Order: sequence, then C-alpha cells, then structure tokens
Amino acid sequence: MNRPLNIKIIGAGTTGSLLALSLANYGNKVTLFESMKQEDLINRSRAYAINHSSKKLLSELGIWYKLKNRLTGFSTLYVSDYVINKTLKFSTSDLVKSNDRDNSIGWIIEHKDLMSTIIKQIKNSNNINLQFSSETDYESKGYDIVVATDGYKSNALKMLKIRRISRFYNQGCLSLKVALRGIISSNDAYEIFRDEGPLAILPMGNDKYQIIWSAPMDLCNKRAELKSSILLDKLASILPIGIEPDLLLDKPIAIPIPFSIASRITKGNFFLLGESAHTFHPVGGQGLNLCWRDIYHFSKLINLKRIGIHKLRFKFSLYRYYDIAIIAFITDMLVRITSNRNFIAIQLRRLGFKLTTSNSSLRRFILRIMTNGPF
Repeated sequence: MNRPLNIKIIGAGTTGSLLALSLANYGNKVTLFESMKQEDLINRSRAYAINHSSKKLLSELGIWYKLKNRLTGFSTLYVSDYVINKTLKFSTSDLVKSNDRDNSIGWIIEHKDLMSTIIKQIKNSNNINLQFSSETDYESKGYDIVVATDGYKSNALKMLKIRRISRFYNQGCLSLKVALRGIISSNDAYEIFRDEGPLAILPMGNDKYQIIWSAPMDLCNKRAELKSSILLDKLASILPIGIEPDLLLDKPIAIPIPFSIASRITKGNFFLLGESAHTFHPVGGQGLNLCWRDIYHFSKLINLKRIGIHKLRFKFSLYRYYDIAIIAFITDMLVRITSNRNFIAIQLRRLGFKLTTSNSSLRRFILRIMTNGPF
C-alpha cells in the first residue's frame, strides 16, 4: 500500500480516536463515526493506568507532552495477597534500562483529561472527519479499510459471522474515586488479591485515588447503591492497615467483567481492534494498554510500502494474537489462582511470592511484560 488510504473507523473512544490520529499522521484519510454526543463521550468518570508501551504511542502522536501535567506517575507498586499474608514491592529499580529514566512504573490519568486532549488534536487534523451522534453500518463501500473499535458490544462480529470465545467472570468490578489519608504516598499504587477478587488502588494526585474493587456482580450492584458513609466503611475494612477513606468523590459504577477473544480479527478489508477484538479482567491494568498496542502495530503495518491487504491481514493477526494470547493467559490465571482458597492455588501463590521476592531478575521480567507487553 503505497498510496494514502480512505479508512472508516467505527467508535471514537480512546482506541478509535488514537487510531484515527495515528493513521492520519501517515497521510491517510479517516472518517471517524461515534454514536454518542461529544460531551457524553468526554465526560465519563473513570481513570486509566498507562504503561510504557502506551507512552511510546502517545509520544509518537505528539500527545504525551500535552498530557504531562495531567498524569500522575507511580514509582512503587505493592502487590499483596490477603489470604497468605504476603506483600511484594516493585520499584523503578525493577524496570528495564530503556524505561528507568522515566522514574515511573506507570501513570494514571482521568478519562476526561485524556479524551479532551485527543479530540482537540483530531479537530486540528485535516485528514480526519469526525462525526459525533452518527450511526453507521459496517459496510466498506467507498472505503479501502473499515475498522471496528466500538467495544465489546460491537455488532461487527455478528455481521461478519465471526465467532468468539466468550464468558463472564463470576466477578464484576466497582469503579469509584475516593480521597484517602494515612500512610499512603501519591507515588504508590496497590494491587491486592482477595477471595472475592482483586482490589486496585491507583493514585491520581492530591490525595485522590481510583479504586477498582472486584467482587461477585451482585455485591458490586448492591455496593453501588449504598450510602456513601456505609460504602466507605466497607472499603475501610479491606484497605491496607494505616490507610483510611475520607470522602467519596464520584458515583460508584458497577461493571460486569467479560472474557472475550474474537476467533479472527480480520476478514476481507475489515479489522477488529481494541475491545471489539478482546476484553479481559482489569487485573494489572492491562486492557487499555493491549488495545493501544493494537493501534501501534496496525498503523506501522499500514505505513509499510508495497503491502497488500492479504499480507496486512496475515501480519496483523500474527503480531497481535501473540500479544493477546499471553495477556489473556496471564490475567485469567491470576484471577483464577488468587480468587479462592483452594489448597493447590494457595501453595502456588506462596511459591510465586517467595520466588519473586528473592529474585530481582524475575521481578524485572514480570515488570517488563506489565509495562512493555510481551514483545
């Protein structure tokens, strides 16, 4: 493909919008369709954990420096298992050399800050036609390539007759923002494994933290409807000793957690990227970063000279399924092993904590996959 392409993208969330920018930067003409209104798309109350692979993409798109003042970096990650009473500490000294100059294991950013910056840059691009409040079909007439980035509920798979491996975990997650006090630093993040599911505590600056609280879905729904004082009391009972919740900063949202992988991510000139192709448990904050690695590889392949649609489909599938399969396995096994009191699972957890605590090379290897992906 040695000419600019006419590309249709369905879904202008973080994945679709960044993909549009990336493809437009290579001179392609992009039409980006979004069914939501602009204000509804931007004003979602959630936050994201961004790793080094995502930083690379944002830097190449010229967005990273614009977000710098809105990012909260964390230099320490505490991983705890409440059942076996063990805690493991990851620090910037465990990063590979190419990442340690950042002095951060990862960064947290609010959805609103991220999306408003991306949308502003899209509107400054002459190569992107962004259409809000616009429904579109999955037809490719008039386009060289069509990409679905409209999420897990995308109808693209049904239209293309693509099967997917899909199930729901016995868990959902409760997403909420909370002001915390006590022996917690703005540079600290936590991943805590409990019987009912993982609990993530992510710093957002000024004593504000994003909490991702996994539990059976019925409990998540009930907790979302509790009075803030009662909910904070329940949260206080499971936070690390010395950390107390002060104030609930938004309305908690209960979200079901699906596991889903499309049996194929290309068909004809149609491509599936992001959560249209794969959705996993949010443990370890891998979901968004995996989606953005889809963008990185797809855009690089599109930019190759003399690559036809067949070779593009083959190479994209080859590159992405390797990454998808490894992250799917890691996240799924983590949830399965840590969310129960099975004797064998407990012994595996004890062994894992022992080996990782005593072996700096293993810690570096684990953190490399978490921050850079398997490649």
